[in-house]
Amino acid sequence: MTAMFTLQELEDQIKKLKEKKAPGADGITNEFLKHLGPLGKRFLLSIFNQSWKTGQVPSTWKEAHIYPILKPGKDKNDPKSYRPISLLSCAGKLMERLVNRRLTWYLETNSLLTPCPDRLQTKQKHRGPTGLHHPGH
Repeated sequence: MTAMFTLQELEDQIKKLKEKKAPGADGITNEFLKHLGPLGKRFLLSIFNQSWKTGQVPSTWKEAHIYPILKPGKDKNDPKSYRPISLLSCAGKLMERLVNRRLTWYLETNSLLTPCPDRLQTKQKHRGPTGLHHPGH
């Protein structure tokens, strides 16, 4: 559980990033992350592993830009017609994905999850060779 993240884990999660998502306060987009070269990926991985080791993340990953979005068909002059959206760091969300995957692996491997009838099982049944069987070993 305490093993550092691997380059393979990082690359697997980068491939899953959706493009055309607005960046957070740090200005880093998913497109930028997807186009990182080998040196950039190793640098990002070192930041993620340092965060994992120390339990501290860069402060900009904790910031959110909040924008009001007009609800469809609502009066733009009524404040109740808006809902907020929070734009968070894409790099921070990528780190969250790595942590989530690692925690899920740990909980499943150690049978610490309570069965839930509403839980979707399809994704878990179709994991490939780089699935959750290896983190932490």
